[in-house]
Amino acid sequence: MPLTLFGKLLRKLRIDRDTSQASMAAALGVSPAFLSAVELGKKSAPSHWIGRITEWLDLDQGEKEELEKTWDLTETRNHIRLVIGPSELSRKIAFWLERRYFELDEETLNKIQSIISQEKS
Repeated sequence: MPLTLFGKLLRKLRIDRDTSQASMAAALGVSPAFLSAVELGKKSAPSHWIGRITEWLDLDQGEKEELEKTWDLTETRNHIRLVIGPSELSRKIAFWLERRYFELDEETLNKIQSIISQEKS
């Protein structure tokens, strides 16, 4: 498996901040071997790492956005965890998206993107 954009960026951020793989792995609650596998593209990074890495390395907004973008581009499998708390409507929407993911046309995707863009503001 080739190196991934996320793995390369993660390694670069870690090295730029003069942080060892062992230290970062401990901060993320994983083994250094697992972190190495993520950096090399052999394992997937969980989405919750974005927040932990951002906080631990004290990333600025631009670095955080770059990390999010590379994670989005790298990860081929995402899961929505529906724990107690989301409304019935939010669960319906999540399940609808899951079932129709490969059927969405450009117009629908653009509408969803428009809604997401408004949410960030």
